[in-house]
Amino acid sequence: MKSRLLIIIGIAGIFLVPINSAQGLPSFLDCKYDSSFVISTNKLEFTQGETFVLNVKTIQNDTSFEVLVINPKGQEVFADVVDGTDKFGYTQARFHIPDDALQGTWSIFVTAKPSQQQQVIFIGVDETPQSIISIKSSYVNYEYKVDDASFLVAGEPNTGIQINVLDHNNEKTNIYIITLTPEGKCNFTLDLDGYKPGVYAVEVTDHNDKAIATFTVGLQPSTGQIDVSTDSAKYSSGETVLISVESGPMIKLQISIMGPLGNVIEKILATTDQNGRLSESFTIPQNATEGTWSIKSASGSNFDITEFTVIAQIDSLSKIRMPPSISDPMYLWNDKDLILDGNIFSIRGVSENVTAFDIKINKFFKGESASDMITVFDYDSKFLFPVGQDALIYLKKIENSYEISPYTVETTINCSARDRIPLSTLPGEPIGRGGPTLEFVPDHPCIPSYYTGILSNNDSSTDTVPYRTPGGSFSPDKTVYPTPWEDRPPLKQFKDGIDSKVIHCNDDLVLVQKYNGFPACVREQTIPKLIERGWNNKNSENTVGWKKYIMIESSRIDKSRITDRLTIHHLGEIQHGSILNKLFVGVDGCKNKTDLCALPRGISLDKTNPLNIPAHDSDTFSVTLNEKQANYLFSQLEWIIEENWIYTAIQWKENYYLLVFSTFDQTRTPDVKMKLVDIPLQPVSLESGGNLNYTIQVDAWATYGTSAQIDLSAVQSAKDSGMDVWIEPETLIIPERSNATATLFIQASDDANAGIYDVRVIGYANGNNAGLHCSNTICPTINIGNSNWSIRTFGSGTNMAIGGISQPDNTWMEIELNKNEFFEDDIVEIKTYLVNNSTDTLTFIPDQILIKVIKAQPVGYYENLYGINARYESDEPFILEPNSKTLLVRPFYWNQMTFQNFDDEQRLEPRQHKMIAKFVGENHAWNDDVMFEIK
Repeated sequence: MKSRLLIIIGIAGIFLVPINSAQGLPSFLDCKYDSSFVISTNKLEFTQGETFVLNVKTIQNDTSFEVLVINPKGQEVFADVVDGTDKFGYTQARFHIPDDALQGTWSIFVTAKPSQQQQVIFIGVDETPQSIISIKSSYVNYEYKVDDASFLVAGEPNTGIQINVLDHNNEKTNIYIITLTPEGKCNFTLDLDGYKPGVYAVEVTDHNDKAIATFTVGLQPSTGQIDVSTDSAKYSSGETVLISVESGPMIKLQISIMGPLGNVIEKILATTDQNGRLSESFTIPQNATEGTWSIKSASGSNFDITEFTVIAQIDSLSKIRMPPSISDPMYLWNDKDLILDGNIFSIRGVSENVTAFDIKINKFFKGESASDMITVFDYDSKFLFPVGQDALIYLKKIENSYEISPYTVETTINCSARDRIPLSTLPGEPIGRGGPTLEFVPDHPCIPSYYTGILSNNDSSTDTVPYRTPGGSFSPDKTVYPTPWEDRPPLKQFKDGIDSKVIHCNDDLVLVQKYNGFPACVREQTIPKLIERGWNNKNSENTVGWKKYIMIESSRIDKSRITDRLTIHHLGEIQHGSILNKLFVGVDGCKNKTDLCALPRGISLDKTNPLNIPAHDSDTFSVTLNEKQANYLFSQLEWIIEENWIYTAIQWKENYYLLVFSTFDQTRTPDVKMKLVDIPLQPVSLESGGNLNYTIQVDAWATYGTSAQIDLSAVQSAKDSGMDVWIEPETLIIPERSNATATLFIQASDDANAGIYDVRVIGYANGNNAGLHCSNTICPTINIGNSNWSIRTFGSGTNMAIGGISQPDNTWMEIELNKNEFFEDDIVEIKTYLVNNSTDTLTFIPDQILIKVIKAQPVGYYENLYGINARYESDEPFILEPNSKTLLVRPFYWNQMTFQNFDDEQRLEPRQHKMIAKFVGENHAWNDDVMFEIK
């Protein structure tokens, strides 16, 4: 069959789709992205052993959320269902990142129930997260001839994506094309008309990477027998369990692997074949708890359970599996926050993967506590300690709780907690345990066996005991210092405090040092190539000492302005999605007005560059890099380094580009813009006791070295409105050229006061004013009680006055306070009246009323302390009946506080104060004042 190539040209770029005559041309699917809930994490970049917090906010009636965490290899490592939200629709989930977690970008998918809408967010472990291609189906099984299949795809914003639908023989049945939204997301639907019952896969690819999601059509729960078995009755950590299931043909099954405490370790959704058979595999984790494990295979109400035994590697003096080997006791001493001698007082399960231990403290070796009890948590079921067990316990603080370390070890009558610490003298102890403070005791019989470099006194190789130099480093002599680091990558050894000169490499690799000081283990034949790139020469002119932040800028330049100082690289095809591709496509988009390089801030200025080539800031595309990316890009091209400039020139296609590196210790204010979504131009009515919420979207372009941290706050215009406003989350972390959302909440109390009130949202980017305020977007205005008056209050920092002509005859204004003396916590009630003592009706259009509390001073001067301003917002005339006394606006309420900023209130000083009021309407003005005392 002949193959053809379809060339797709669009905003996302140019890419080729292979097709054949049987498949025909691919179809284009509609790509939308909306959701009934939003998700965020406490930050975007984590290290191994940290806990991330997932925040979920729903704006519909979803009552639970399914959370799925996928590692960089595409493996599902954590699944949980979070039930319930608070009254504002918020909930949280926590996931402890294992100490041996894979470095790279992790995906967190969240599915809301019952709406089945999905969201995804990326986090990075030991690196900045990337926008990787990912896909998830809304359901595992779709009903035959009834349902359509729905999916969520995530990846690089505005990227063209090819979708291949594969049947159970891995043959393509359909090909589709989508373009991801500017958010890098897409919800699309497959019409399942014509799909036969069976198993299918959806493969998505952006020509750099691909991801796969499986789904089934028309499969039914089993109504017959289910048999599940394993290939062995006993396994140890790291071994693979082969799971076999027999049931009816094409039956959907859920397989749950559970640990000794009943905690679910992994869930597998799968389908039997045409013969009713299914095989799956599962690897016993390295940190597996010994004991009886079980596998449950269920379909509908039918299930079967089988059991097997896990034998973990056990320390001779501990019931904990052996943690990774270490050789330096100072590693544990420095790394852990609390070290104590304790007794397991009680144990309780918190969730499927979390166990709480209540510890009775016998003695602290490091740290302290005011109580003799402490509660600690085990997030990965590492331990099988019984109640009453004594132990040397190592604890690491994570946020507001303590995690128990796998280096925690059982103690006995013969080996006390102090004996288990292989340091001769601890801080506070007298010298006398065999050496100076914090030195090794290499021959103590109670040393835990995870200290591989410290030998016990019954080992004949006592001449190979490691030692420390006076400076604290290890001896580089391998006859003296054996190699206990063979299971650790070189960078891990380096981060654990091992001198770079004695980093251990496997036998087929040799140790080299990069120009940034980090070690690496490489094959010998690659060393010449690395030397060419300056890896082993810190003083090489072709190396860079990067500072905390790294950025690269691209400008499109005129060839005629290029001088002999500049060597031009001529590049052919560039990988889609690479750094260079982003730089060139980005700056081309700015030139063509299809993208934004930087926020317009009035006049566009020329950017300074090393060759004085004209390049406007609005045409300079910036990308933030991590050190790994910068080093890679630096190694691929020839750069010119002149003082603070690092630059090169490139010809790609018909255009020329100047690339300039920047590295700096202090980040700049990022280019960000805020908008509130679907804000009406007219005031929104809100009844007492009611609430509203609006979505705040913040877009980030160039962030100059780091993700943008946006701190948001909200205020409303009147202190006595009875309305509360706030934002959740208050902080957004936004990667470069992406966006994030928060929610503005507005709540009117049951006794809220009538009025029209402005709500203002203010944002700071990396602690700086970045123009995130309501003068650059529309903020909501709220009308409570169908009022005609817009009301605001102001503090001591505002000087305000209004003019007007004298009042008509036989009319005057009166201020009434609820009393004349006010003690602390008293509320001042202020009423203003207009009195018409004539026999005529007075009709006019009001303008405004101004009430001020002043600190009375000598004649000719006074100080404003508090003020109220109400403006009339209607065209309806104001009517004063003959011989009447009419309340103006409404009663106002004041708590005796003054302020300069809205939230820095302080009570007025005790003394006599004066309140003055002025009311203006058309050509008339009325005044009154009253004295009162703050006690």
